[in-house]
Amino acid sequence: MLKTLAAISLALAASLSLFAQSKTEITKAVVYPVEAIEDMAKLKHVEFQQKYPGIDVTAYGLTDA
Repeated sequence: MLKTLAAISLALAASLSLFAQSKTEITKAVVYPVEAIEDMAKLKHVEFQQKYPGIDVTAYGLTDA
C-alpha cells in the first residue's frame, strides 16, 4: 500500500510540474496589418502601439509556426 501511495504521489507531482511549466510558456500572439511592417522601423514603440494596437489572438492558439 505504501508503494502505491508513493507512486500516486509521484505521478501527481509530475503532472503538476508539467502543468506549471505549460502555463509559463504561454506567449502573447498579436496580429498586425501589413502596413505596420514599414512603420515598425520608423515609429517609436509608444507611437506604434497607438497607431497599430493589433489584434490579440492568444486565446485562439495561433502561432507563427
